[in-house]
Amino acid sequence: MKHSIFSTKLAMKIWLYIMLTVIAILLVVGIALEIFFRHYVANETLRNATRDTTYAADAFSEEYENILKRFVSHTASADSYQLMCDVSVPHTKEYMNLNTSLQSQLSLYTDSSSLIHTAMFSDTKGQLFYSYKSRLRDDTFSPTDTYALSGAPSICIHPATQSPFRGQSDMVVITYLLTVNPSERMVLLADSYENCDAVLYFFLNAQHIQDYLALYYNGSTSDVLLYLTDGSGTPISLSSADDNYAIATDTAIQRGIRYLSGTGNKLLHTGDLYILLVPIANSDLYLANILPEYAVYTRIRSLDLMLLSIALVMFLLIPFLLFFVTRFVTKPLKLLMQSVQEIEIGTYEKPADGIPPADEIGQLSRSIDSMYQTIQQQFRQIKQDERENFQMELRLLSEQINPHFLYNTLECINMEIYNHHNDTASSMLSNLGGYLRISLSYGNSQHLISQEVDQVKAYVNIMNYRFRHSIHLTTNIDGDLLSMKILKSILQSLVENALKHGFSIDSSVYFPIAPMIDISIWREPDTLSIAITDNGAGIDIEHAKEIMYGSGTDADGRHHVGLHNIYHRLNSFYGKTDITFSSIPFYENKILIRFPYQNFCETQNECD
Repeated sequence: MKHSIFSTKLAMKIWLYIMLTVIAILLVVGIALEIFFRHYVANETLRNATRDTTYAADAFSEEYENILKRFVSHTASADSYQLMCDVSVPHTKEYMNLNTSLQSQLSLYTDSSSLIHTAMFSDTKGQLFYSYKSRLRDDTFSPTDTYALSGAPSICIHPATQSPFRGQSDMVVITYLLTVNPSERMVLLADSYENCDAVLYFFLNAQHIQDYLALYYNGSTSDVLLYLTDGSGTPISLSSADDNYAIATDTAIQRGIRYLSGTGNKLLHTGDLYILLVPIANSDLYLANILPEYAVYTRIRSLDLMLLSIALVMFLLIPFLLFFVTRFVTKPLKLLMQSVQEIEIGTYEKPADGIPPADEIGQLSRSIDSMYQTIQQQFRQIKQDERENFQMELRLLSEQINPHFLYNTLECINMEIYNHHNDTASSMLSNLGGYLRISLSYGNSQHLISQEVDQVKAYVNIMNYRFRHSIHLTTNIDGDLLSMKILKSILQSLVENALKHGFSIDSSVYFPIAPMIDISIWREPDTLSIAITDNGAGIDIEHAKEIMYGSGTDADGRHHVGLHNIYHRLNSFYGKTDITFSSIPFYENKILIRFPYQNFCETQNECD
């Protein structure tokens, strides 16, 4: 059955974790980019504004310097000196000639600069002479009263005011206080209005000044306020009729201009406005640039819109991209999970196709497959071991219940009964019953050592009834060990082997030496030792080892279950088991068994 991408909790977690991580990264990157670009764009915008404002200020400064140079060159001439001297003397008859001459001189100023609309000359008697381009709006016009020349410096630029000329917008007036120096025959600048002989006026159209500044300002002037100001913040090129006049005369802006006035370009951020002030060379004027904060960050809005659009597109695309990424990542996991489920229900055959072999999941799949194969091999080995143990149990049982031993014993009991030796027959039956009770206890792998000793005694007693009471059995067992359990039939098998192979007791051969068998069991610090000692014909040690370590079958094909069975049972149950042999024929033949006492102890219900 096919599953969707979110059919597992892991797939959902992976998708959710990656989604949250990507969103977090995008937010952090977006905020960082916003902060960076906002700072960068603001600084770049302000740098560009400073550059453009400086360029416009330099252009105006150059134009103003040209006007000043033209004034100096004209006033320094002899004609200007003579003309001013003639104007100072009343010549009614010559007035028209003087007016024409002076008008021509003044027109030279208007022709020299696009900013000068009208040049006007006024003597101390109130006579007015102006360039031919101009017509006064009111014959009663008094420049002295209008521009408050009292206390004015030699050269002064006055703020824009209503034009005295017909059909003209507001004017910015530059006044030059002049005096005559007869000794040097020169026209000089007077130090005050009280000491001057005449005043030269240059009328500059305020709107032309604004247009001139905008012309040399490379940036957009739609969002900025660019105008001339003095050090006190009073606007020069703006009149009260200008829509921006209220902004320029704002207390905060004027205070900021006063704070910035001095040498060098200055920038101030106050409220939501940036005030940029650039000094005009050769004057006390400044070019002020008032930038609203929104104008500085106009480009940021476009950038924000672009970033928002990109983020929106990414937010729409990321879930789908993560869908495929998550499916790509979880597909091998799903295949691996299917393999594990097949192992669980027992239908697993081989690793699922489609798992990349080189990555960690592929390595895990191979490890699971290898583990499965190992477990299956172990299961097969366990089943094989179980079959072998079962067969070993059957062989042990068959060896314990030797038909010849049983038939011979029963025949002896029958003869004793036939001979009316009922006590002997009863005793033999009692020993046979005790022997069989322990031997036939199939399923119990362990007996008490005391029970094992009783089984051996019962077996030896039966054999003594059959062989004239010639077998001597002794036991030397630590008392605290009698109540502990040991694998069954260990002692009985060893004693039976000693009688069978050491004394040929089952054969018809008469053995002249009385069999003596000793069973000793004792504990050492780390081991449990079992010794079976007899005085028989001796042990073929190499043959015994071959049988013990081999398959339990000798070269003739005969099974020797006893010794082989004892070794493997003890080794598998108690761990590392050591069996050694020593033989002095007809004196002392010993089989010594040693295995870890701790392992032996752990098989008990309780242990010291």
